[in-house]
Amino acid sequence: MALLLYALTMATLGAALLHRASLPEWAPRLGVLAWQITSWSILTAVILAGVVLAVPVAPVGPELATVLDRCRVPRDELPAGFGPRRFAGWRP
Repeated sequence: MALLLYALTMATLGAALLHRASLPEWAPRLGVLAWQITSWSILTAVILAGVVLAVPVAPVGPELATVLDRCRVPRDELPAGFGPRRFAGWRP
């Protein structure tokens, strides 16, 4: 819903603002680029809204939290020197 609202807002207000802008007068290439970016942004928002509506979303429940909790390793069980400092080249 938010993507469609964004697309509608950009199509109405964005086009009106770009139409009144003085950008094409002193920098025509930037004016064309601004129109193209706005157009592609609207098109992308509408396509993504369609994808969101078409693809079913699997509900995330407590099962995911259980799986993630069982996959973690407590810090006291990690070998010495293991962690991000080891990969950054840090030496004690």
